[in-house]
Amino acid sequence: MTSRDKRFVKADFKKLTSANCYHFSDDNLNKVPSKQGVYIIYSPHTKKVVHVGRTYRGKAGLRQRLKNHIHGSSSFTLVYLKGRGKKLRRGYKFQYLPLPRKAWRRCALLEAYATGFLCPVHIGKHHGKDIPLSKQPTTVGRLR
Repeated sequence: MTSRDKRFVKADFKKLTSANCYHFSDDNLNKVPSKQGVYIIYSPHTKKVVHVGRTYRGKAGLRQRLKNHIHGSSSFTLVYLKGRGKKLRRGYKFQYLPLPRKAWRRCALLEAYATGFLCPVHIGKHHGKDIPLSKQPTTVGRLR
């Protein structure tokens, strides 16, 4: 990582963790920008970080990705919430940081940094349990 990358990542991490937190309501989700970026999901009771993610593609960026979690179309909801994405509506919160268009490396570095620093509770929870292809969300790319 270059010194420029480090400056961006540290500044972006500070912005991300200082951003407003929102409940998973339809109103809040519809206000999320359709830009690419990084997001954090917090548990309802302990306020612990349960997931750090980023958008890879998709026309609706952050909005689409957070809605994917609600609809159970992510490995996070399949494994950690046992496929019950609607459970996120029961007190879970999220915060996000939109990033400039085509800032793929910056998104990846910020997600990695935030994951390492915040240590989401779901990491390692499904160790040794492969998700069958038939159960994997269709929005996630598969190797052929």
